[in-house]
Amino acid sequence: MMYKITSNIDEWVAKGRQVKQVINSSRTRQAVTRRWTKLLQRFTADNFQSEGSGSWPQLSTRYSAFKGSRGAGILRLRDDLYRSLTSRTGNSVITSKKTSFGFDFAFGTTDKKAASHHFGSGKLPKRKVFDIGNDERNKMQEAYGDVVIQKMLNIGFFDGVTTPRFTVTSLPKVNVQRF
Repeated sequence: MMYKITSNIDEWVAKGRQVKQVINSSRTRQAVTRRWTKLLQRFTADNFQSEGSGSWPQLSTRYSAFKGSRGAGILRLRDDLYRSLTSRTGNSVITSKKTSFGFDFAFGTTDKKAASHHFGSGKLPKRKVFDIGNDERNKMQEAYGDVVIQKMLNIGFFDGVTTPRFTVTSLPKVNVQRF
């Protein structure tokens, strides 16, 4: 189960060649990938800690007693799924690649249980393992903008007097798809 996040710089191309070069550079992509990875790992850790902000169905009494004796919360018995989404393991998926209009970033896990838990399956109730809502998307867009602004400051794009101010809607677009 993964999310694909696409950056789209079409609207920024009109702002000049230098801006396009900064946004399309591999260093920018790597910096954004690091920031997004940390954000998504934190979002996921928070989601597990809060058990889906309290929305995950509770365990059966019998299974709860079994897990309680081991000190494990919901979806935390062996912690394989949790670790694959909050740190780098063999099941973690974190990739980014340049495209003609920006870059694609994928974040997720190859853990076989992820989709069953996330969407529900048979007797297994639906418990969203991680999700990217509007708040998370805005934080990712802001992180992207922070990286781009810093890179542009580094090359002297701004005059040094005026600190650029971008609103979330003026930043390069961040499109999120689940696949």
